[in-house]
Amino acid sequence: MIESDGSGLYRLLNTAFFPPFVLHDIVEVDRCDGELTVTGLAEMSDCRAYDVRFGPHVTVAQMQELTQRWLDADAYVATCEDEVYVVTVLPESNGPTVHELDALQDDGFIKYDGVRIGNEDLSSWPPLSEPRPKGLFPK
Repeated sequence: MIESDGSGLYRLLNTAFFPPFVLHDIVEVDRCDGELTVTGLAEMSDCRAYDVRFGPHVTVAQMQELTQRWLDADAYVATCEDEVYVVTVLPESNGPTVHELDALQDDGFIKYDGVRIGNEDLSSWPPLSEPRPKGLFPK
């Protein structure tokens, strides 16, 4: 989901299931065959995003309890086919923290990877548009 300010820039209203784009990034978009396609990153958000997969022994009730706890801590949680979760943590939210994720992973409860952790260097990603000044899109 995205919202536009009418200038061809869009704010992402969710975290994609493919890196490097996360919630609140400002992206450039082109329309091709009636579909919107992200063509560049204009401004990175300060959100952190994690790919979380639950262990095979974890029950649906346990998954729901944990993801609800993250939602209650003001994180965004999205699921794909009930097995892969993308958890996006806003700078001002209370979790989950890396320490919590590490502990859950050490216990075999989850396996997680960082989709994008903060304002990191994206030089290893395919080329995006020229960087633009911060504050392009009204918050």
